[in-house]
This record gives sequence, C-alpha cells and structure tokens, in this order.
Amino acid sequence: MRSIDSKLTLKERKILTYLLSEYKQYHHFPDIEEIKRALKLNYDEQLEEKLVLQFVKRGFPQVGMTPSQEKVFDYIVEQYSKYDIINTFNEIGKELNISPQDLEEIITKLEKRRVIHRKKDVDDKIVPRISKIGYEHKVILKDGRTLKPIEAACVIDALGLPFTYNQDATILSKDPITKQEIKIEIKDEQIALQQPKNLITYLGSQCSTTLFFISNESLKEWEKQHPDQKGTTINMKQALILARKIFEKRLDIDCVPSCEISIDQDQKNIEWLEIPSTDNKDKCCE
Repeated sequence: MRSIDSKLTLKERKILTYLLSEYKQYHHFPDIEEIKRALKLNYDEQLEEKLVLQFVKRGFPQVGMTPSQEKVFDYIVEQYSKYDIINTFNEIGKELNISPQDLEEIITKLEKRRVIHRKKDVDDKIVPRISKIGYEHKVILKDGRTLKPIEAACVIDALGLPFTYNQDATILSKDPITKQEIKIEIKDEQIALQQPKNLITYLGSQCSTTLFFISNESLKEWEKQHPDQKGTTINMKQALILARKIFEKRLDIDCVPSCEISIDQDQKNIEWLEIPSTDNKDKCCE
C-alpha cells in the first residue's frame, strides 16, 4: 500500500515532515514565512496549497485555513449538520457580511481543499463534504488540548485521536437517548476508565450514526426512532482496536491509508473488511 504522500518530491517531504511535526506537537500550522525561516527553503502559496491537501487526506480539513476561510467553513458545516440547511452563495455572504468578491475567493479556496462542493446548477448551493454531525464527542488530550468536535464527528474518531497524537486522552460524550454523560479515559493505549461500565459501540451507516450507548435498551429505543438506519454493535475493546487501526500515525510522514468500513445499505447488517477479535490486532487490513 502506498503512503498518502508517496508522490511528493524530497523537498516537499522535508517541508511536510516539519508541518506534520508542528501540528502534532503544538496544534499549529506554520505559515509561509515561518517555513522559510525554519527550513531556509523557497516556499510559496502554490506549494502550501498542495501540502495542505495532505492534511485534508488525513482527515484534518481545517488545517491552514485563514480566519475568514474557517469562519465560512464553520458556518456551512453548522448549518448543514445542526439544522439540515444547505445555504446558497448569496445567503452565506449576507449572513456573514462578506462581499461577493471576497466570498468567491474564499469558496474557491475551500473547493480546492475538497472540503465543500458548490452546486452552481442548483441555486448556487454550497455543501460541505462531511457526514452530518449528530452528536458531539469531545476529546481532551493529556497536554490539555481540546480537539474541535469536527475532528471527532463519530465515536471511532474520538477513540482514534489519542493514537494520532500519541497521547493519553479523555473522551466525553452522551448517550443519544438518555443524554447520560459518558466518560472514557485512554491511558497507555488502553481503556483505563469507562463510565458507565457497560458501554456499547454502535457502527451506523454514516459517521453521525456511529455512537456510544449506555445499554441495549437505549440502543433499541434509538433504532425504533431511526428505522431507516442499519448498523451493528461491537464491544469497547474491538472499537479501540478499530480506531487505532484507522487513526494511528495519521500525522506521520509515511501515513498509509487504513481499511475503510464497507457498508451495504440494503442489508440488515453492516459488512466490512473484518472486525478484529480482541486478542488479535493485526488482521484488520491485511
């Protein structure tokens, strides 16, 4: 399997290594001038855009955005995920008080990042390229960083981010039915604490329906309320193994794409490559 950045030049790999390291350690994406000073290399906007896409491919769509780009992107995502609204170009400009010229530049940049899609043939609507975020799952790393919910749009994301950043972490969530608080602590790459104890991981047909439940009763009630959803359950040990397989080393230079969950909407059960057994971590993506 090829790494995400296998086609980059030696110079580009050197710069990307530095960018990944800075983001992994400090949650900071160095700008063009910082790169020039640190590495004493020619670095321009065109190359920056190319390397930003490396982060997008790794699942970090907001890396390197300007404040104005992030403002527009966050608004589009919030409207879509929380309120089921897809805004038009003019609506976004009016709501955020951005001129058509400035918004055109921002939308063009976001399209290049492949984080939005502009449907010019349908009232010029702007759609984010994400699953709807139905429930937030907060991840707090050992160094105190609280990762934005968009980086943990599902429970597998949340369980996987401690492996991405190589840190212990606390995950805070809620049961979607009872609203009971859920707390999970990851220490030394293992689950050190889970409250309540009998948590269930439900793998739904999209990110927003991959959830934690505190009991089978709660899950059954959720399924009753969402009869169109198809899913399956795994235990927490299996969920952690899966999360590690998908998210480990995402901020390393030689990140290799992990196995993907393959979902057949027409079947009652979700089928994927393989759910690894709890005593064998290496058979997910052979």
